[in-house]
Amino acid sequence: PVVKVTRARGSDDISISLKPTGMARLPGIGKVLAGKSRSQPSTATAAPPVEPVQAAPPPPVRSPAPSRARPVRSAPRPAVAAPQPAPAVQRPAPPAVTPAPEPPPMPVASANGGWESEIHERWAQRVDKGTGILNGTRAAGEAARILGASKLSASRFKTLQKLLASSPYLSARWEREGNSLHDKANAAAAVTADSR
Repeated sequence: PVVKVTRARGSDDISISLKPTGMARLPGIGKVLAGKSRSQPSTATAAPPVEPVQAAPPPPVRSPAPSRARPVRSAPRPAVAAPQPAPAVQRPAPPAVTPAPEPPPMPVASANGGWESEIHERWAQRVDKGTGILNGTRAAGEAARILGASKLSASRFKTLQKLLASSPYLSARWEREGNSLHDKANAAAAVTADSR
């Protein structure tokens, strides 16, 4: 607060001067003092370099002298029970995820005695001999048992229509109408009997 630093334009020279204090602050006296300082030649153009102040080393630490006084006995502290750990929270085990059962492997189809002929024989036993009609629900149940599935929709065929479409052996002997199957051999026999 008592030093004024100025730098001349276009040069790297720095001027340092003391700011007016005390009586020099007054307007009239300040000019008079300033005039005297102008008439007197300046002895120093720049302030001497300031050396950095080094911090004094800390005083050595002395260990306290051993006390000769007798130690004061304090009252015994009451025993404090050790904190008991919180009971472990047992989380229920996550439910076991059971994979969906895969449909059983499809038996090999053959016209001479595979699953197709077994389904045809089972349907032929259950069909109404007079009309040649087999209930679709009963036909699907019989086919599912032979295919090793709990129901036809759990097999690879899903419906009676898909079962007939995938088997030329069965589609040559049976046809689906609504929710029932018709035995083509029985229908052909009925047509022959009518023509006589």
